[in-house]
Amino acid sequence: MRLVGVPALACAVLIAASPGTPATGPPPKVTVIGDSVLTSILWYHEPLTVIQENLDVRMEVAVCRRLTGTSCPFESTTAPTLVQLVRAKGTSLGPTVLVVMGYNDSERTFAASVEASIGALLRARVRRILWATLREVRHPYVRMNETLAAAARRHPEVRLVDWNRYSRSHPEWFQSDGLHLLPAGGVALATFLHAAILKALSVPLRSG
Repeated sequence: MRLVGVPALACAVLIAASPGTPATGPPPKVTVIGDSVLTSILWYHEPLTVIQENLDVRMEVAVCRRLTGTSCPFESTTAPTLVQLVRAKGTSLGPTVLVVMGYNDSERTFAASVEASIGALLRARVRRILWATLREVRHPYVRMNETLAAAARRHPEVRLVDWNRYSRSHPEWFQSDGLHLLPAGGVALATFLHAAILKALSVPLRSG
């Protein structure tokens, strides 16, 4: 399992912000797939600008999205699941995908849903899968993070980014449910994810 730690993220941010770094070619394409937690980035200018800096970020965010099965309804609509979205988008997702979700999924089916999600992404020729750990404000999320860690050990394409650890000491970032973010938290999440993406992109893809 490869886990992005806070010191490495800080270094990535500093490197990205260093003046005089020449741009070479188009910015790397990254697709971000998430649920309502990511609306704190998608709906606001400042965090969206942070996560997009020097990157071609495509945000695929839907309230109540689940990994597999049927997403929970929201305002009389049901979003496609991650697996359904990946099947529809195919190779247009690009080689790097970041997943920030799992909160709407059942612990009972989570392991199978994670495996199905990874399988769908790999069939779409995604070669880097970043997956943010769940914030452990409820007991099932502790065990579900263990499931993610086990999946990362099985799949070399998967890298966990430890949002749970990064956000642990910052209750002021969150709304009353401990999951959805206030404006400062949206900027913090965007900064964290941007650094995690840059760190992952700094490691060349293996040939083949």
